[in-house]
Amino acid sequence: MKRHRVAFLAFISFALLSPSQVKAFEPETAAKEILQAPRWANMHQENFLELGPKLLTVLNTYKDLEPPQARLLVEAIVALQEDPFDLVTASQIFVFNRLYFNVPEWELLENWKSHSGFHGIPQKGFSFNSLYPLTLKNGKFEFCGGSLAYAGGPYMGLKEFDYLAEKYGKRKFESE
Repeated sequence: MKRHRVAFLAFISFALLSPSQVKAFEPETAAKEILQAPRWANMHQENFLELGPKLLTVLNTYKDLEPPQARLLVEAIVALQEDPFDLVTASQIFVFNRLYFNVPEWELLENWKSHSGFHGIPQKGFSFNSLYPLTLKNGKFEFCGGSLAYAGGPYMGLKEFDYLAEKYGKRKFESE
């Protein structure tokens, strides 16, 4: 009798879940959704306040993924890059990595291993804004700047994902 009650409760719980909660995570579908959102590399100082929240809405959908799933998501975005210098696509990974991991707003340059050549990131003395282009205001992420410039080799988003995972770990979000 007890086993039937447990099975019945499991069935009811499953039936009450929304379709999005039941559906299995599909990295390629998630990657395509992220790539359909406004891209940070296309945001400039004059439009990031308008476009940034739209991108954050999509990225926030994936902030609660477990690290192995989040890594699969980043792998799927990388796989959709047409070439290694496709910074428009890579910029989505750049922003996601800062949202997903517990990256501090300011970090000493000597404590950071760079995986990109994004220029114009704010600096104070020997520190730089490692969370840029994001900032935390009242516990919520906002964009504080658009894409500025890039120089150097291709952005290594997956390597940066692994680096940030090891260095900072997954960000803990307060329940909304």
